[in-house]
Amino acid sequence: MITVVPLDGGGGEGGSSPDAGTDGGGGDGGKSSSNASACDFTCDGDCVPLHPGDTSYPVLVWIGPNDGSAPDCPDNAPVEQFVWYTDLVVPPKSCGACSRGPSFATAPPAPPKPSFRRMARVCEGSAFGRCEPDEHCAPAPPGGFRQCVYAGGEHDCPSEGYTERFVVHERFEDERTCTPGACGAPEGDVALEGPRTLCCMV
Repeated sequence: MITVVPLDGGGGEGGSSPDAGTDGGGGDGGKSSSNASACDFTCDGDCVPLHPGDTSYPVLVWIGPNDGSAPDCPDNAPVEQFVWYTDLVVPPKSCGACSRGPSFATAPPAPPKPSFRRMARVCEGSAFGRCEPDEHCAPAPPGGFRQCVYAGGEHDCPSEGYTERFVVHERFEDERTCTPGACGAPEGDVALEGPRTLCCMV
């Protein structure tokens, strides 16, 4: 059944139509506003600069002593991506005293091994929400962790944002050798392998 509303809008039926339209518009408008509000949410972590150049997306990194005191990855970034190291300490290595006699051809005792003084634990997680177009929504760092990006090899860091630079490594190879019967300093060196550059926010 079709109801025809007079063009002059006067009277009972004509007056009721604008009221109905106003009520209906208010309901639709409320629904539309609610949907827009539901989509307009802020980042539940930190809005940080996007990764510059060929670096990674932002990660949380703990950098500190390599003495077993490093915390686990935090709950908001629970995936440990890497553990890297820096500040290599190389104890002196000697092939023994120069002497002659029965001990001349014996192998020298094992020297102290090199070790890294500091380490970097790299943790990945997720955060959700809206940031500026040139930003990334990343998990907020708990105490001791930092927002960083990384790249393979040794590189400079940006002049803004991720400005503090750390060169870290995957491991070392002690290539120093002593020839049986030799004395004095060993041949070879300690080689650092797998360099990475961490660029962190100050």
